[in-house]
Amino acid sequence: MQRAYAQFRLPSGASVRLSPGDIIGRHRNAALCLDDPRISEMHAYVSLRSGGLCLLALRGGLRMSGLPAQEARIEPGLRVAVAPDLELLVEHVELPPRVLGVAGLGRQVEVLQAPINSLIDDKGPTLVPSWIPTGLAWIWSDGEGWRARVGTQPIVELGEGSVLQAGTHRLSFVSLAADTASDQATLTREGLFPPMRIVTRYDTVHIHRDKWPVVSLSGFPARIVSELAAVAAPLHWSALAGQLWRREDDAIALRQRLDRNLVTLRGKLREGQVRPNLVRADGKGHYELLLLPGDELIDES
Repeated sequence: MQRAYAQFRLPSGASVRLSPGDIIGRHRNAALCLDDPRISEMHAYVSLRSGGLCLLALRGGLRMSGLPAQEARIEPGLRVAVAPDLELLVEHVELPPRVLGVAGLGRQVEVLQAPINSLIDDKGPTLVPSWIPTGLAWIWSDGEGWRARVGTQPIVELGEGSVLQAGTHRLSFVSLAADTASDQATLTREGLFPPMRIVTRYDTVHIHRDKWPVVSLSGFPARIVSELAAVAAPLHWSALAGQLWRREDDAIALRQRLDRNLVTLRGKLREGQVRPNLVRADGKGHYELLLLPGDELIDES
C-alpha cells in the first residue's frame, strides 16, 4: 500500500511532510521539531484513521477556527494552531488509492474501516469494530497496514491475497480502489464512513450504523445535536447557545459554555469513531448538522 502523508507549511514558509506515526513537538527527535517553549515535547501525533489522516493532540493543545480541539481531520487548506500565533497550514494530502477489503462475511466484500475489529460468530461470521476478548480473531491497523491474530496464534501481516482461518470461518483479503470500495460505506474527503441513522430525543441522541456499536449522547452534547437537527440549517453560535442556556445573557459565558460542550461532543464522536464533521463549523461562527447521502435523521424531540 502507498504510504500516506500530509505536507504542512510552517510560519517560516518552509514545508515538511508528515506520515502516520510522526510526532510534532519540541523534542529534537520529533518528525516536526518546533523550537518553542509553548510546545510540548510530544505535542501532537499524525494518525491514519478511517481512510484519512488525523492530527491528534497529545500533551499539547490544538485550536481550529479559534476553538480548542483534541483532533483535527487533515485536509488541504486546514489551518491548525499548535500555539498562539503558531499556525500550520496543510498544503497537500496524499492517501493510498487502494484500501483493504475482507471477503467471507457475507455476499459483499467489506472494507476494513475501524482501527480495531473483532471476529465473532453471531449466526455467522461478523466483524465488530471494537475489542471483544472472546472474539475468534482480531484485526487491527498499526497506522500503515493491517495485522491479525487468531486465538493464541502468532500475529500475522495482512495484505492482498492473505487468508485468515478462524475455526470454521475463512476470511480472504483483497485490495480495492478507494473510490469504489464498498456499497455499504460512504467515501468522502473525510474517509470511509458507513451511513448513519441518527435518532434525536433532545436530552439523548443515538447514532446507529450497520454492525457498529450504537453511539449514545446525553446532556448538553445531545441537546446541541438535537437543536441543529430541529433547525436543519446553519445556526450562529449565539442563537444555538441562547437556546441551550436561556437564562444566561452574558455573551462570554454563553460562548464558554458552548465551547466546553462542543469539546465534549467531539470527544464522544471520536470515541465512537463517528465522522468528525457530523457537527460542522464554517469558521464564521455558524454550526450545522452535516448529513451525507445514505444518512437518516429521525427527530423525536
